[in-house]
Amino acid sequence: SGPTRTIDWNNGPKQHVTMNATCTFTFTNPVVGGSYVLIINTGVTAGYSITLPSSVQWPSQAVFTLTTFPNRKELLTFLWDGVNYMAATNRNYLNT
Repeated sequence: SGPTRTIDWNNGPKQHVTMNATCTFTFTNPVVGGSYVLIINTGVTAGYSITLPSSVQWPSQAVFTLTTFPNRKELLTFLWDGVNYMAATNRNYLNT
């Protein structure tokens, strides 16, 4: 992942990142009404944190934190409404 990572949705609506550092994400080129998935692998070390764009909105204004368990996958899904990414997550899949 590195300390910063740009997710360009022109490269596909489903993208995968393996964490190796605390990371700040930037999202580019969404399409209004577009659905996107970001799969985050916590890696063998885990314990990293992420910062998502301020346009990412979670239900009830919740704050997302990455699991601290190693070798897990977090599935973050987004719907771009032209202003914000409405976000949901499926958590803590074992990375096999």
